Amino acid sequence: MSRLERTVANIKIGGLIYVVSLLVTLFTRKIFIEYLGDDLVGLSTMMTNVLGFFALAEAGISGAVFYALYKPLYDNDRQKV
Repeated sequence: MSRLERTVANIKIGGLIYVVSLLVTLFTRKIFIEYLGDDLVGLSTMMTNVLGFFALAEAGISGAVFYALYKPLYDNDRQKV
């Protein structure tokens, strides 16, 4: 199998997984709204978004810490680290 064939197969499988995931998400959301109500589903969505925001903020902070520690680690300056 060539690289091009593997790439095309990977794209097809990725697209299929995306479509299946989208359908499962829509189905479960319909069930949650039907049985739990709009308020609880809205609260759950809001908490998911807040958690995603915190994950994004943490990624920025860890990137800044890695950037600040790169030179002292490269220079083997244990005191500064």
